[in-house]
Amino acid sequence: LNNYFLDLDNFKKVNDNLGPIQASNVLASFISQLNLELTNYKTRVYRLGGDEFIVSSNEIVEHILMGCKHCFTRNHNKFVITCSTVRLDLSFRDKIDLEDELRRGHSIVKRLKKRKKQYDLFVS
Repeated sequence: LNNYFLDLDNFKKVNDNLGPIQASNVLASFISQLNLELTNYKTRVYRLGGDEFIVSSNEIVEHILMGCKHCFTRNHNKFVITCSTVRLDLSFRDKIDLEDELRRGHSIVKRLKKRKKQYDLFVS
């Protein structure tokens, strides 16, 4: 199983400009579009919270996640949402391993964003 940690880029701008209710609608729209792009793959998308997600797939889907982009207009403002992605090793044995791996994924995504990079392979 291939697992990816996704964090939406610059989503705070969307939330600040549109408010939490509209931002939630944008998240739902983004995930719907992502699910459409992943239709041909045995894939599940799980929301961790906020703008962070786990994508689990029987196949390698980096090529889709790396090009993941959602454009929309609200109140005459145009927004483009992209995501930063890290491939994780979730072959965990217990809950502590899972929590550690998710923390590492989050940390790596933060570093990627600082370097203006959107994808990295991380296998522990």
